Amino acid sequence: MLECNTSTTQPPSGADKFRARFDEERKRIMSIYDQRVAKLAMKIILFGYKGSGKTSFLMTGRKPILIHSFDPGGTLHMWKKHSAMIEAGDLLIDSRFEEENLMQPKSWELWVREYERLEASKFFDGIGTYAIDTLTLMGDNVLNWCKDKDPKYDNDKVPDRRHYHRQAFYKAGMMKRLTSLP
Repeated sequence: MLECNTSTTQPPSGADKFRARFDEERKRIMSIYDQRVAKLAMKIILFGYKGSGKTSFLMTGRKPILIHSFDPGGTLHMWKKHSAMIEAGDLLIDSRFEEENLMQPKSWELWVREYERLEASKFFDGIGTYAIDTLTLMGDNVLNWCKDKDPKYDNDKVPDRRHYHRQAFYKAGMMKRLTSLP
C-alpha cells in the first residue's frame, strides 16, 4: 500500500536557513556576554584637543575615578571644577607623575612602581574608572627614561631611533596591561 504525504510543510527556504544560522550565532555571542557580565568593564582610549570635553566625559564614568596625571598643572583645573567629587572620594588624582626633569627622568619609573603596587594589591578591583592624563606626555616621559638608561647616550642630544623603538616597546606593553584591568 502506498502512502501519500499530505503534509503541507515545505523544506526551509534560504531565508529560513539564514535566520536559523543567525539566531544560533546570536545566542553564541550572547553567551559570551553572560560569561563576562560580572566584569562590566568598558575600556576607552579617548583622544581630543584641549577643551574638547575629555575631562567632562571622564567625570561620567563609574565612581570612584582614579587619574594618574602626567600633565604638569593639568590637575589644577580638576581640583577647582570637581572639588566636591574629590572631597567625597569619588575622584582620586595622583599628580606625582607631573614632575619630570629631562636630565633626570623619574616619572615613568615612579608610575610603573605605583601601577604594579596597585595592581598587586587588587586596588583596581575597587576603582570604577581609571585614567591617564595624558598618554602623550607619558610617552614623552618614557622616551626620556629610555635615553637616560642608555649608557652610550649623552642626555644633551636629540633621541635617536633606538630610543623611539624602546619607547614604542614599553608603551605597547603598558597599553596591554592597562586594557587587561578589571
